[in-house]
Amino acid sequence: MSAGVASIDRRLAVAIVEDDASFRRSLGRLCGVLGFSAMEFASGAAFLATLDGAEPRPDCLLVDNWMPWMTGLELHGVLRDRGVRVPTVLITGNAGRETRDRCAQAGLAACLEKPIGADELLAIVEQVVAGRL
Repeated sequence: MSAGVASIDRRLAVAIVEDDASFRRSLGRLCGVLGFSAMEFASGAAFLATLDGAEPRPDCLLVDNWMPWMTGLELHGVLRDRGVRVPTVLITGNAGRETRDRCAQAGLAACLEKPIGADELLAIVEQVVAGRL
């Protein structure tokens, strides 16, 4: 890990919001291999429910763009409206210019296109948590 992340006394907590169970589990395992603590949620509503409880807030949110009932951009908007600030990375199957522009306008930290490689995920999470993106 980089010096910025290594100086943290605990593992970084990453919340994954993804409706595709197979991809969610795979991404969770990848986060574990990279040394992150991963929390997995099948929907934006499931993630939002944890904010009202005693669950710790994640250091970074990895959220799928297209999910039923609430897209990743909509979830980010709800969090912003509630005053919840967590660096959010949108995960999409099409990270074209239009999608990247919408992410930037909404204030998301980054946009990743599926499939996501380990090195790419590690670099993005470290950068967004350190505030470099």
